[in-house]
Amino acid sequence: MSSALLQHSQLQNSLDQAASPLQSVRLMSLCHALLQLIALHDVTSTDAAIVYTLEPVLGATLAYLLLGERWGPAGWVGAGLIVASSLTTQIFGQPDTPPPDAHSD
Repeated sequence: MSSALLQHSQLQNSLDQAASPLQSVRLMSLCHALLQLIALHDVTSTDAAIVYTLEPVLGATLAYLLLGERWGPAGWVGAGLIVASSLTTQIFGQPDTPPPDAHSD
């Protein structure tokens, strides 16, 4: 009986220790989402789409530079396609037109 209680208390301690990093990740995710929502008010939809499209490439590049991660051939091809499509959209995309002013008389 005492062995079962000891195992239960050890399991509970492990769960309590794991909850703290999980709470930190949740808080960081919430802050990140709020900052993105605030920042989206100042950019065009095309620019926001390009930033979101480049996010996996930038994350993988940081992992490559900071953590020593290595890319395979498919990773290089995928990153190249993403960057090429983002540049093509930025260079050859339609110019943004300002929205009509709803309050004009």
